[in-house]
Amino acid sequence: MQRTVSNFFAGFTLIADKSIKPGDVIEIEDSYGWVTAMNARYVTLRTRDGTAHLVPNDKFIEEGVVNWSHDDRVVRLHAPFGVSYETRDVRGLARAAEERALTIDRVLKTPAPRCNLMEFGDSSINFDLRFWINDPANGSANVRSDVMMAIWDMLHEMNIEVPFPQRDLHIKSAPDGLKMVSETRAEALSTAGESNSREE
Repeated sequence: MQRTVSNFFAGFTLIADKSIKPGDVIEIEDSYGWVTAMNARYVTLRTRDGTAHLVPNDKFIEEGVVNWSHDDRVVRLHAPFGVSYETRDVRGLARAAEERALTIDRVLKTPAPRCNLMEFGDSSINFDLRFWINDPANGSANVRSDVMMAIWDMLHEMNIEVPFPQRDLHIKSAPDGLKMVSETRAEALSTAGESNSREE
């Protein structure tokens, strides 16, 4: 009964402050979709999978909600990527990434995409391509995927390497047992090599 009353009053609060309304694109916990109905006890959220999630009203008050279309349907998305330190023209690369983002239909020309150099990482130079869309109800993961695949094609066309973490291990000192194992293995490999040479 207490939870029912809580949901009932939370529903009045949501309607009064207009924090969400039918048609809004929202994200709460692991659910992403648009509001199709607001009832006394719950909000109906239709997801991109075509399922309806009935979210209790008090969840919006207690846990908060991301409303992608509260004031404006224009939202910014991110497509991070990293390139090798062998890359020389990073400014040209950033401009090329911005131009490539505009080849995706849903990416807006205004505001224009912006590719920022974020950091010099351990294994790569890291960029963040930021771009805008005005139809979040059609999904954000799919357009982000399209942009990142366009970047992937661009990097291959420009012969720019996409690095992966690598580590060099230097052993300054080791227990005698480990040294004996290493020496035995080296001798075995050497013997095998000599044997193969004689057979040839």
